[in-house]
Amino acid sequence: MGLRGPKDTKNRSQLLVPNVQYLCAGFGGTLESFCTLRPSEKGFHRRPAGRKDVKFEKIRNWRKGLQWVARLVLGGALLVAGIFKLIDDSALFETVAYITWLPVWFKLLVVDLLPWAEIVLALLLVTWRLDRWVRPPVIALYIVFLVFAIYGTVTGIEGDCGCFGELMNSTFGWPMILRNTLLLLLSFALYLPVSNRSSG
Repeated sequence: MGLRGPKDTKNRSQLLVPNVQYLCAGFGGTLESFCTLRPSEKGFHRRPAGRKDVKFEKIRNWRKGLQWVARLVLGGALLVAGIFKLIDDSALFETVAYITWLPVWFKLLVVDLLPWAEIVLALLLVTWRLDRWVRPPVIALYIVFLVFAIYGTVTGIEGDCGCFGELMNSTFGWPMILRNTLLLLLSFALYLPVSNRSSG
């Protein structure tokens, strides 16, 4: 046995790192929240820790908040639109009838299924259910709405599409294009990573 030099001290410090980390974790993160022990040539030294964790936590909370806003706005719009279409689908029927190049059977299918699709997607969206399967059709639906708004404005389709009943004016024009553009942009927030939540 003899005296050990600085090199031995450094190696000994590196070997103790897993044990120190285990002790910090064993205290429920209490030590880990205030200090981090790191090996050096002279042994261990302490430094403030947790700044990066706080930054990442703020980013995660911001993303999660934006996710909730997107789900409530997009889901709410789909839910209201679907309910009003079920109550009275005459405006939707008249609007779809303007698209002469679509087959009649497809127009009837849209009138019959679109309200139910909007309601189901809205409920799944705000409850985070089947997330992996819900987000793509939601984004696709808002893309279709935007394309249809542009098509209706360019071709001069008149009248109200009846999307929101008496709550909001839904005549074709730049306001409808702008509204659908904003909703489509908001829909991409559904893919912001926020947590380890299962996608059901």
